[in-house]
Amino acid sequence: MKNALPLFLVLCLALDASAQNTKGSSSLTGKINFGVKIGLNASNTDFNRGFPVPAVPVQTSWKAGFVAGFLLQVPLSQTFSLQQEYLYSQMGGKINSSGTEYAFSYLSLPLLAKYALFPRFTLLAGPQFD
Repeated sequence: MKNALPLFLVLCLALDASAQNTKGSSSLTGKINFGVKIGLNASNTDFNRGFPVPAVPVQTSWKAGFVAGFLLQVPLSQTFSLQQEYLYSQMGGKINSSGTEYAFSYLSLPLLAKYALFPRFTLLAGPQFD
């Protein structure tokens, strides 16, 4: 339950913008669409798992980061398309006892299948390579 709040905040703070079709027709007409994606994330690392378990539990705290990049959408039909994203992401955390902060910066490459249920409501699912 304590992990649900940061996940909810990340989902609420994510912003996804894509290019608009100016001719008034549907955006899934066979044309490749480009877009920009930016967002915020909150991350943490649990050092108390694994083997061997530390003698003294390591207390950590969350750290805010951001994600930014662009996306490419290739329509395959009126309701189904593939969406490739190229994202730069920052994540990290802080060890409370020593004050040590750590940060990770990496490239994230999600490949998503996009299915349009309604004109403004779509489902996205697929693997992500980091």
